[in-house]
Amino acid sequence: MLGNIYLGFSCYFASAPIEVGAYEVEIDLRYGLWVYSPLQSAMTGFPYCNRYDENHEAPLIPQIFHLCASATGMFSLFVMWYYLIAGRIGRCVWTCAVWSSFLATILQLLMLLFFALDTCEEATCSWGVGSSVVLVTAFAWFILAIELNLQYRNLGIQSVPQSEQVEMTAMRSSGSSKDYAPPSIS
Repeated sequence: MLGNIYLGFSCYFASAPIEVGAYEVEIDLRYGLWVYSPLQSAMTGFPYCNRYDENHEAPLIPQIFHLCASATGMFSLFVMWYYLIAGRIGRCVWTCAVWSSFLATILQLLMLLFFALDTCEEATCSWGVGSSVVLVTAFAWFILAIELNLQYRNLGIQSVPQSEQVEMTAMRSSGSSKDYAPPSIS
């Protein structure tokens, strides 16, 4: 989850070189999922990030994958922590948490579609720190999914217990009370 938080604020998911000035000096512009580093930032030497505007198209598809991966991963973490604190959880909820974590892994990796956008097709984009964070976070979601799945049997997570069945034995009317056996609970 910390990786997804970082991706929300970082403007170094990818970088694209551009040539500026009379001497055509090459400067790297940095692009993030939600913010980018404008040309003025690169020219002054003091990097800062701006929100995408009408001059730069926001990477909408990777942003949607980012939000969905965060939500599905957060659900899995919530279920895990709820079980650790409360000590009980339903089978269906735990199974949903396992699949949710697998889905978070896939959605996390789909954020790399950023490199297929127009921004990266016009200029050759290079890998940034945010791209590496995507891989690390996807790996973490995958490990969480595997661990949740393995712990499914170990934690005793089962469906809602059925009511205890009581087996009744019939008393013989002609027999004595010595032959009476109390009902057994199984």
